[in-house]
Amino acid sequence: MAGTGQPSTREQIWQRILLDDKVYPPPEAVRRRIAAAREFLGRGDSEDAAKVLEYVFRLRETAFGVHSPTHPDIRLAAEMLTGIYTNQDDPEALRRGRASAEQVWRELAASQGKAYAATGTGDVQMMLYTRVRLMDQLTLTGRPDEVSRIAQRTLPEAERRLGSEHELTGRIRLHRAQAVLAGIADGEIPRGQWTVALEVAEQETHKEIKRRTKVYGRDHPATLDAREMRARILVEQGHRTEAAEVYRDLVPAMKNAFTGDARSRYRTARNAQLRLVAGNKAIDMGNRLADKAHQRFDGRQTRHPFLADRRPYRIRLGQRSAPGRAATP
Repeated sequence: MAGTGQPSTREQIWQRILLDDKVYPPPEAVRRRIAAAREFLGRGDSEDAAKVLEYVFRLRETAFGVHSPTHPDIRLAAEMLTGIYTNQDDPEALRRGRASAEQVWRELAASQGKAYAATGTGDVQMMLYTRVRLMDQLTLTGRPDEVSRIAQRTLPEAERRLGSEHELTGRIRLHRAQAVLAGIADGEIPRGQWTVALEVAEQETHKEIKRRTKVYGRDHPATLDAREMRARILVEQGHRTEAAEVYRDLVPAMKNAFTGDARSRYRTARNAQLRLVAGNKAIDMGNRLADKAHQRFDGRQTRHPFLADRRPYRIRLGQRSAPGRAATP
């Protein structure tokens, strides 16, 4: 309650919001509503906070004039709504919350595009930020195809407007690489396109590793994210030995960097490393058995009809099966 040092009740907060809407112009009313939402969250009342912020978000095209969609207070409301929607323990509630958060950023991106088309001006950095946050949510909801399309369109614009060393440009690069991995896993990318797509993803990831190492340091969590991405790409490319070397340095660094709620990131990388090492051992064993089989047939006068005179075409697991033929990812 005002002047008593005691927190306001739920009813008092709502009464104050309704009064503010009548007394203050939209820009100030928006700021006061955001403050009220924080007050609700401080009370543990996320449902009322969401209602307050949803009303603010509906004013995204009018509250601050022609540039309302890129105003920092509108972005703040979107961020707070995303946090509320996705702070769920129940898997089904989390799925619905992520879908709602995706819709928030999709609608904000559409409003920004509409305002930019009408005026020809706007905060380009804010618009790119909104698209990065939309890609964040699309990644969580399993839409690599759309992430890839957005990244394809926005990366040249980010490099031109913000520069290749900007944080947003780097985040778009990693989203593009992540979309390639997810697209291959989900079957969205045709097999014939894997090689080119993975080469582009590896190049973009390598650029981002260099940028983040320069800005944050080699073992910063942000840099480790990019290094892990590159390890996963190397595995898909069939460069298993190189990927194992990357994981050998990466996993201990992730163990030290990712603690608390982020600990699962380390465990995921550790499990990937264990699978890779086990797979490499199986490949080595298979190659040794294949070598022994060929040596056995090569020493006979009458050879097996398939293996006779086929020394260059011997099957090697994890390697090329014949000269000049590209390894299958």
